[in-house]
Amino acid sequence: MVSRMFEREVAFELYAPIHRAFPALSIEQFTCEYNAVLAIFRAAGIKFIAGSGARYVEAVGNSRYCRRLMAAAGIELSQLVDLNRLP
Repeated sequence: MVSRMFEREVAFELYAPIHRAFPALSIEQFTCEYNAVLAIFRAAGIKFIAGSGARYVEAVGNSRYCRRLMAAAGIELSQLVDLNRLP
């Protein structure tokens, strides 16, 4: 699957509130386990898109958790899709 994502230039979304989908896990445990997946994508050269998942005005642009995931998985800013460069 990862090789197909790379071949087709499919980006993986870093969705800020993703941890809320797994309420049985602490945010630390979820982050640790999720970063194992993100590290596989990073190593395969997959690009990422970071999103706040805002459902209300105050959350627009809140990407703190995305930055935390990026730091923990070793994802560089250069690995984010630059939406301004898309045709």
